[in-house]
Amino acid sequence: MKKLLLISALLFSGGVWAECSTAKIPKIKGMDSITYDDKGRSSLLENGWKPIPLSKQEQEDMTFFNKKTPEKYCSATMCISTFQDNNKNELTVTQVGDFISDIEIECSIKQ
Repeated sequence: MKKLLLISALLFSGGVWAECSTAKIPKIKGMDSITYDDKGRSSLLENGWKPIPLSKQEQEDMTFFNKKTPEKYCSATMCISTFQDNNKNELTVTQVGDFISDIEIECSIKQ
């Protein structure tokens, strides 16, 4: 339930859920893939999100691995990029075709 509320807060307000102590999340929903790679990714990096690179095995398994976007995994129908902030929260961007179809944030649990 908490995850759904976070996604809703992100998609509708472009803000950050108060309980998820996280880096700023810029609005990127709906950008086309070219804009995302050029502007959306840069915006995430500027706001404190760091790419989570694919493992060496994942890189070797991919036909078209791009070193400029080491966090991006693409299949025939979609691409997934994952980032992490300083608080170990994870943000995942899913692109289907030319459009971002989903942005999801998973908050780390502080103990």
